[in-house]
Amino acid sequence: MTETRSAESLPTPFHDLDAYVSLPRVGGLAMSPDGRRLVVGVATVDPVMKQKYVTAFWEVDPDGAQPARRLTRGAKGETSAAFTPVGDLLFCAARPGTDPDDEDAPPALWLLPRGGGEARVVADRPGGLGGVVVSRESGTVLLASDTLTGSTSAEDDKEGRKARKDAGVTAILHDEYPVRYWDHDLGPDRPRLFTASVSELADAAPGETEQRLSLRDLTGHVGRALAAESSWDITADGAKAVAAWAVPEAHASERYALVLLDVASGERRTVAGSEDVEYEGPRFSPDGRWVAAIRWTRSTPEKAPDVRVAVLDVESGDERVVTEGWDRWPTSVRWTPDGGSLVVTADSGGRGPLFRVDVANGDVTQLTHDDWVYSDTAVSPDGRWVYALRASYAAPAHPVRVALKDGADSAGAAGGAVQVLRGPVQLP
Repeated sequence: MTETRSAESLPTPFHDLDAYVSLPRVGGLAMSPDGRRLVVGVATVDPVMKQKYVTAFWEVDPDGAQPARRLTRGAKGETSAAFTPVGDLLFCAARPGTDPDDEDAPPALWLLPRGGGEARVVADRPGGLGGVVVSRESGTVLLASDTLTGSTSAEDDKEGRKARKDAGVTAILHDEYPVRYWDHDLGPDRPRLFTASVSELADAAPGETEQRLSLRDLTGHVGRALAAESSWDITADGAKAVAAWAVPEAHASERYALVLLDVASGERRTVAGSEDVEYEGPRFSPDGRWVAAIRWTRSTPEKAPDVRVAVLDVESGDERVVTEGWDRWPTSVRWTPDGGSLVVTADSGGRGPLFRVDVANGDVTQLTHDDWVYSDTAVSPDGRWVYALRASYAAPAHPVRVALKDGADSAGAAGGAVQVLRGPVQLP
């Protein structure tokens, strides 16, 4: 007699703890400037130690026609994927050979050519590199590196670290708060922002594979201003950068303002910030004239924060809240290529739909009407599509493409507005 079982009774990864833990975790999404390449990070359990997740980058076809293909295979994983203007892939990874004298070398910046071939190191720092952002037109790279407080150069930083290691010093003298972030101590180094230009690699002689980027310290030591929660962006021409900047306050408190940096001179000025308001996730408009960011009033024991999307004039600092009166909690913003709208993710009824917000009048159009949460958005250069990761209790995060049209034309996944791409993780 043949036993029959309903689909509901069939084993799933949720029925076995080991199977559940082994499910790939998809996070991070980057699109090339021409819209032809899409990269996502896929974290899987380390096959050797089985005690941590290791992230590899996969390329997903933006049209959903071809299966995804794996691009990186570093034993310690990769982070911070970003494309250069010509389509080469930059990422950060700690791999054997980064520093022959240090088996525990920190993450360096690697470049994977668009036409294929082997990835190679193009920049490194003693404190590692991360948070890579690349200007869309000029190819100016903006990234962060943890640096010892008194260091004036990479060599100085390396010597300071070596002296601590040789002396067996692991203690950290704290003179400010916070002293920890989740599971690790902060210090003795602090993040700084550095810049470089990928044009240096283009100027290399034919066949030259040892050419390195010249990293320039943009901020110097700024204490805790650049923290683990900080985010930054750079204009298309690479002339200006903006960062969420931690401002210390009395009684070990701090708040986040927005600071504008001139990439050439390093001069910086606060463009938004007060004792009552904080900001995060700044994004330059395509023409570099405006910065969009998540803005929230500071909470009190009597009042919850009021979270909105704000747009600021880069030159004057004039600010306008574009979602005034919108009863949603926005979580991220992306500009459309014409600079007329913002693609916003927001909490809504236990879900996380995509919305389009008109910058001129604040009109909000909901783009997705399903039971999923969307994140890691990218807008295609032609303004037709929004690419994102979509997740819910029904399935882990997976890459999708959403039509950037009027709500009436894109209501509901069943109508074809949301296309599941053939990525490394798909719907069951």
